[in-house]
Amino acid sequence: MTKVKVKKDYTVTHNGVSYSENTEIELLKTEAERLVDAGAVELIEEEDTDLETTETDVVSTEEKTTPKGKKKGSK
Repeated sequence: MTKVKVKKDYTVTHNGVSYSENTEIELLKTEAERLVDAGAVELIEEEDTDLETTETDVVSTEEKTTPKGKKKGSK
């Protein structure tokens, strides 16, 4: 986990809980890096324990296509 501190004038919502400025929270390394890059938090302490974490965000996409030679709505 990575410990971060919410910067002034920011509110961070994580898992449905809102954290206001100057609040320290622990996040997964990838989540912490994303918020640091956005400028919402500052890094306090980083640990290499995320390697054992099995939590992942599953994102899938599906491309919808129409078979060649057929127009939508034709029989």
